[in-house]
Amino acid sequence: MRVLLLGNSNDSGEWFEGGKKRHEIVQDRLSEIYDEDVEVIARSIWPRADLADTVDGWIARYDPDVIYLTMLAYWFQYRSVPLRAKRLLGRFGEGAGNAGFRIAESPRWAYNPVFRTARSGLQATIGGDPHFTTGQVVERLSEVIRRAARHEGVVLAIQGADGRTAYSRSKRGRRKDEERRLEVQRAMRDFCAAQHIWYENSETPAWATDPELARNRVGDGLHANARWHAHSAELIVGTIRNALEDAGHAEGRRGDAVADRAR
Repeated sequence: MRVLLLGNSNDSGEWFEGGKKRHEIVQDRLSEIYDEDVEVIARSIWPRADLADTVDGWIARYDPDVIYLTMLAYWFQYRSVPLRAKRLLGRFGEGAGNAGFRIAESPRWAYNPVFRTARSGLQATIGGDPHFTTGQVVERLSEVIRRAARHEGVVLAIQGADGRTAYSRSKRGRRKDEERRLEVQRAMRDFCAAQHIWYENSETPAWATDPELARNRVGDGLHANARWHAHSAELIVGTIRNALEDAGHAEGRRGDAVADRAR
């Protein structure tokens, strides 16, 4: 069985030492559960306008049996100060914004508590802009799923944006963030239902209900440590098994063609 895991920078980056990433754990767990060779190929996605073309290329290259896709509330909830600077400062904002991104992505600064406090202060005062609108996320992820579903025999397992991080400190800010998340959640839920594609998500944000996901971060406060990866992997395994069973494969297994290929 070959699984294409469409994840995020937690899967592609090197944010911690001393443990396996979640896609490696998923590979081991699925091999154990189904007693067959499983290959999990992890790729980080970002909802650019050309994302569907990118995913099409990966599907053609890797020929997966299962595609697991996880959405992020970060895409439309996180308030980026550099993006706000670009917008407010006009032609002078490009350089300032790019410099801000370089600093934020550097472990030297991102892991620094003083920098993180200053960043939170700027977000609370001058504010920040999200990377994408909710409409862009719904439109672009729907197109990815629609085109992926055209590939015969591929089972799709979609995890909606479950809100694993509370990006705002104020009740008002969190309420607005949750309104955005639920807007995306309900649109994607209805779209996947209409397409007969397995979709899982919660009406309650994960940061309020699942401490293992809400905590267990590395120094930048955003990316995950080994314990988070282990917990997230079990959730992914559950979603994939549910999608396979929903697609009519007994015990969550693929059909004979997939089993033959695995052998």
